[in-house]
Amino acid sequence: MVDLEGRLLGVSVQVSERFGERSGVGFYVPLDLIRAVLPELEAGRQLEPGALGLHIPKVQSGGEGGVEVISATGAAAKVGLQRGDRIVTLAGRPTPDLVAFRRAVAYLYAGQRVTLRYQREGAERELELELAPR
Repeated sequence: MVDLEGRLLGVSVQVSERFGERSGVGFYVPLDLIRAVLPELEAGRQLEPGALGLHIPKVQSGGEGGVEVISATGAAAKVGLQRGDRIVTLAGRPTPDLVAFRRAVAYLYAGQRVTLRYQREGAERELELELAPR
């Protein structure tokens, strides 16, 4: 995918289809995501998507910053995240809303250790966790 000036924005990816069917829908991987994982791929590492072990509601309560946690399991539970915590950054990326949170997660992979900043009862805290495979 390129913009009107011919600058590369991303690379298209194949959508799984049943034989003989075409949805007409296309997806692409953004160039910044490719650049973020390229050193790992060049080193021969096989990357798997990472799991934080968080349940995040699709609709966030308004007015507060960060992404609200509904429940924590796996990696998130091991480090003490709880229902009601609000994640404000993930691996250095601000997470003011669900879209930003999902984008931050897209850059992470299993086995990676990341720093997560969150708010609990008005106090901002920080922790480190290792992502599990999805």
